[in-house]
Amino acid sequence: MKAVILFLILFSSFAGAVNVTWEPPQPEVGDVVTVYAEIENVTSASVVKLKYCPNEDACFYEQMKYENGKWVAKFNATNEGNFQIAIIVDNNVIKEDIIKVNSKKTSGFEIILISVALLIMAKIKMHK
Repeated sequence: MKAVILFLILFSSFAGAVNVTWEPPQPEVGDVVTVYAEIENVTSASVVKLKYCPNEDACFYEQMKYENGKWVAKFNATNEGNFQIAIIVDNNVIKEDIIKVNSKKTSGFEIILISVALLIMAKIKMHK
């Protein structure tokens, strides 16, 4: 009986990620990505880190801070592609996910192209 109680106490104290989200939801290159983790069974003595890997060859770690009921960390989206992330509590990975970082939209370039196309069409109509 004592062994069962000890087992329940030990395993009920392990941290578990309830929910991991990030903003912006669809980041683009150059954005600062904020990752939020709601974690159960974490004490103030726990060390909570965000691991993020912008590519297969490089991974970085950020200490997460407890703010408004969530653990929070930020990183810069330096390149396009899938960033692998992991929430780590006391050296144990409790949640993994992938954040897709898109290329920066060049709306200014698109406007210039449309303007040039309209000018060309206007000149063609004027010559007819």
